[in-house]
Amino acid sequence: MEMEMEFLRKLPTPQELKEQHPVSAQIVATKAKRDDEIRDIFEGKSDKLILVIGPCSADNEDAVIDYISRLRTVQEKVSDKIFMIPRIYTNKPRTTGIGYKGMLHQPDPDKAPDSRYIHRGAMNWDRAAMSGNARTVEGKLNKRLLQLEKIRKTEKAFMTNADTWTVDTWDNSILCIGRYYEGEKIYGLFNFSEYDKTAWINERDGIYKDLITGQEMEAAGVNVPAYGFFWLKKIN
Repeated sequence: MEMEMEFLRKLPTPQELKEQHPVSAQIVATKAKRDDEIRDIFEGKSDKLILVIGPCSADNEDAVIDYISRLRTVQEKVSDKIFMIPRIYTNKPRTTGIGYKGMLHQPDPDKAPDSRYIHRGAMNWDRAAMSGNARTVEGKLNKRLLQLEKIRKTEKAFMTNADTWTVDTWDNSILCIGRYYEGEKIYGLFNFSEYDKTAWINERDGIYKDLITGQEMEAAGVNVPAYGFFWLKKIN
């Protein structure tokens, strides 16, 4: 199966970020001085106490800056006894997953409280309109999605109450999921790497058919193309 992918941008490395947003020599010197003070406290060379303090679920930049400015005033008053380390947390871990997640995972508090908005940008309706043209990337993706939707609706092994398990492929970039329901068995093989890979599974219990391409094969030592996948159904 051939897939076309468009990479919108590459995330910068920490070193690249430092080069893009350089700080002054004064700030570098100040940080080095404070690092030495913290080290002395932990190593017992200083009698000061360390106080890690700051807000959780910070969601307002102006409010955070105001808080830190006020905290600095307090720090100056107790600098002979306490060394304060500001702690600004932009996430909000939730045991149940319900509620505001913080500005990192939910920049807009008015949107749904989940992580989908990190990965979903604004809808490009001009490109969406091309989904009916089979010669475009959008059209090819739409055609494939409709095919997958049809397969999921017709195959028993995709029922929500099917038995589900994972199979070791001996390659961290390949995921294999098995599903079984009322005598029907399917293995999903997914290659998340940019290279063609071999899934070293060894399910030699019959012949399998890829529900996408119709190709028949054994579910053993399966070659999966880069960013490709198979839905292998046991047929005999």
